[in-house]
Amino acid sequence: MCLALALCRHALYNKDMSKVNDNTIQNKNSKSGFISIVGKPNVGKSSLLNALVGEKVCIVTPKAQTTRDKVLGILTENNYQMVFIDTPGMHEPKTQLGKYMNKAVQTAAKDSDVVLFMLDAAKPVTGATLAAIEGFLAKRAVLYVAVNKLDLVGFNGVYPILTKLSPLMQPAETRTSIKEVIPISCKTKENVQKLKEFLIAELPDGVFYYPEDEITDRPVRFMIEEIIREKALLYLQEEIPHGIGVMIQTMTDEKGLARIAADIV
Repeated sequence: MCLALALCRHALYNKDMSKVNDNTIQNKNSKSGFISIVGKPNVGKSSLLNALVGEKVCIVTPKAQTTRDKVLGILTENNYQMVFIDTPGMHEPKTQLGKYMNKAVQTAAKDSDVVLFMLDAAKPVTGATLAAIEGFLAKRAVLYVAVNKLDLVGFNGVYPILTKLSPLMQPAETRTSIKEVIPISCKTKENVQKLKEFLIAELPDGVFYYPEDEITDRPVRFMIEEIIREKALLYLQEEIPHGIGVMIQTMTDEKGLARIAADIV
């Protein structure tokens, strides 16, 4: 991938150009790419991103549509860099927020080298889900399917899902085919390393988009707001609406103690 194209894609994610790692750009053996993690709400997209990166980048709650914005998780190891895009859950939008979240999914997938479609092993594959997968394949996406929650159903519980997906694992004139279906467990980390190996193999040659020590594109202020929102969703079940927002008003560091004042809207 040429440097000009890399910088253009870098700009798509609103990143400061000055932060591109100049030393890594000179490494002709480096591989890098964007991987969108998509799927219905509560299939474990954020949990998988955290497991792949090895750090808590995205908040996780049992409630649907916890993720509202594209959040990048960055994994840099050896000669490769994978930029994972955690997207909101795909659903039938009923509000402007829902429409915005669905648009974020489509935009992320369009600008990615690989689409990783996640399924819940404990739930049947619906016609709408198959249509969504086929829609990505019609756009000639390089698509993998990760079937999460293997710890709940075992490999026998995955067989019905494989049967449903088998027609899409064969190429057709109007679309590409699913590259691989990998049963995983974000909870036990089973097969997560194997999934990572498949994704590494798909990375094109190219520069690193971010410094090697970064794990996300989001500033500390955003991460703190998200953690507060996560705790509110976890511990205030019926007292607050799901669609809350958090805005930090003041944030100071006093001898290692962070003092934060925030509004929950």
